[in-house]
Amino acid sequence: MEIIRPGMFGTSYSADSKRRLFDFLNHQILTKGKIPDFLFIGDSITEYWDLELYFQNAGFIVNRGIGGDISSIILKRFDADALQLKPKNIIYLAGCNDLMATHYDYWWKCPGREEKEAIEELLDNTEAIIKKCGGINLYICSVLPSALCVPYDAEKFNDNILTVNKALKKLCEKYSVSYIDYHSALCGPDKKTVMDNITYDGIHPNPEGYEIMAGVLKKAIGKING
Repeated sequence: MEIIRPGMFGTSYSADSKRRLFDFLNHQILTKGKIPDFLFIGDSITEYWDLELYFQNAGFIVNRGIGGDISSIILKRFDADALQLKPKNIIYLAGCNDLMATHYDYWWKCPGREEKEAIEELLDNTEAIIKKCGGINLYICSVLPSALCVPYDAEKFNDNILTVNKALKKLCEKYSVSYIDYHSALCGPDKKTVMDNITYDGIHPNPEGYEIMAGVLKKAIGKING
């Protein structure tokens, strides 16, 4: 029997879920003429970080993280959610979801993206963001270590994270941009897998994990202490 399969009619991006909210918030900031001291942008690891709890004396902090976001979409929304607000400092953390896309899709039963292609695209998008930030203090953060559960290939995922972080560090050196190494501070003894008891699910930091990250950032950026 031949079955009609029209395929997908469009692509749904996680960033769409926050577009209206961020447009409204950005408009209010611009109308009030308020300059963010620190703007954080990235995926769920940024979105779920209650920044004011950890940086109480850091001035005006703006969070533009979106759960599930990928580097290509962050690049597309970067002008709107970061540059037009003219922040003094931008903290950029992304890449986990780009790498997750390389895993086999057990729901649709299809292979993930080719690893080399996904990594190259992630690095190209990061470089494009760096080039957009002339005159703004930009901090590129490492991808965090993980402890994925079956059916995901945790070892391969963490190996890809190491590859990406090494390349991100070189990219930062090339453009004289600050590199924030959360990865080393969050790793267990194997220096590859996230240490025990600092995440909710092997990916997202819990309060202890965010406390470590805050310490790393405070050490790197003295003016965010608080």
